[in-house]
Amino acid sequence: AINDKTITYTYTIKVGDNGVLSIKSYTGTGIKDLSDNECTLPTTVTLSSDSNRITADTIAPVVSSITANRTSPTNTGNITYTVVFSEAVTGFAASDVTVNSGKGTVTSVTGSGTTYTVVVSTTDNQEYTETITIKANGATIDKAGNKVTTAKTSTGIVVDRIDPTISTITANRTSPTNASSITY
Repeated sequence: AINDKTITYTYTIKVGDNGVLSIKSYTGTGIKDLSDNECTLPTTVTLSSDSNRITADTIAPVVSSITANRTSPTNTGNITYTVVFSEAVTGFAASDVTVNSGKGTVTSVTGSGTTYTVVVSTTDNQEYTETITIKANGATIDKAGNKVTTAKTSTGIVVDRIDPTISTITANRTSPTNASSITY
């Protein structure tokens, strides 16, 4: 719109518009107001301020990797996962993590930028396979406000927190015996 020598440009950022967008100069004619009147401008209009620049980012962050600090099988009380995102994010919290066995519990989420740590407590007296999934469309966003749009699941870890028990002991001899050794 042209109003008292002020020109306002409107551009709608679309998916795929990524990088620095700016208006630096305009040369020529052909700018008209709403009444179809030709605008009179100098030959070149130059905008020299960096305030006329905007960085467009329509790319959603993704979970690059989920790595556990334990190998399978494990009998540990906690499994610590390192979650790495493709770009810096904020808002990543326990509510963005699903413990798929239904037996473990997220006890903490810490970190910043691209790398976070998720601690999952395991359940006593249980044997199961543990995985975690970072949810899509949760609270995790990048600087431009793009949400993680693709869920990612960790590799499974067998958790064995059942203590072994001795059910029977059988000797290879009957009692009484005069054998010099007995094998059980």
